Formats: sequence, structure tokens, C-alpha cells
Amino acid sequence: MLTPGGESARLVHVPDAHTDTDAIVVFEKQNAIHAGDLLFNGFYPVIDFSAKGWIGGQAAGAQKVADLAKADSIIIPGHGPLATKSQARAQADMLNKICERLSKLMEKGSTVAEAIAAKPTADFDDQWGKGMFSGDRFTEMAYKGLLRHYGKAFA
Repeated sequence: MLTPGGESARLVHVPDAHTDTDAIVVFEKQNAIHAGDLLFNGFYPVIDFSAKGWIGGQAAGAQKVADLAKADSIIIPGHGPLATKSQARAQADMLNKICERLSKLMEKGSTVAEAIAAKPTADFDDQWGKGMFSGDRFTEMAYKGLLRHYGKAFA
């Protein structure tokens, strides 16, 4: 527990999500949570697979933010506007669904190109694909992270 300026700030580590060194900062008195890059409010997040990031961890991180939040908490995302508990939960749900789809592709032995061609984000692209990444680009990044997380090679 840190106490900057008399405010209590609790650090919550989240393993292998956006990267392998993610943390959430909970400001108890202010009822605020700094989610950092565990939350990209309103668009697909960056998953840094070169630093052990992967979609399952990113989903768990967004869910952890939602779990720590109260109904009226202020959530400061790494990118995008201030978020609510329900928006953090919506990101976690979206990531979990895409992770399930990508996991099935991995089990079938799909290549990165085949995973992109399968369009696992198609039903989310209108809502989440208007930020930094299109659905195809997000699929590439998320699938590579998934493969790396499970020790599988990708080309």
C-alpha cells in the first residue's frame, strides 16, 4: 500500500496481460482505479506478445478492473475516455469471446493468416475496431500472443 499525498493507493499485479508487468492502481479514498493498458476504453487493446502479453491475460486484466470497481468508480484507462465498471466488463467479455474463438483455431493448427481469414472479430469490429486496430490487425496480434503463450511457433 502506498500513501501518496495522504491518499491510499493499492497496487494490484496482473500477470501476463498487456505485457508481463501490468498493475492496477486503486485509489481508495477517491474511488478511482488506474487501469493503465489493461483497459483501452472503446477499442481493441494493444497486446504486446513480444513481452508475454496475451489475449487471455488481457481479458483477465479487464475483468480484474471490473471486479475491483464499484458501480460509481472512476476508471482511468490506458487509452480512451474515462470508463465505468460496465465498460470494463464489456471489454473483458469481448476479449474472452475472441480468445475462445482463437483457441479453437489454435487447436485446429491454423496459421496466423488462416486465423485472420476466419474473421473471429467480425461481430465486434463495428464497436471495437474503430481505434488503433482493425479487426484483422487485432486478430494477428492476439493470435500471435496466444500461440506464444502456449509455446507454439508462428510464421
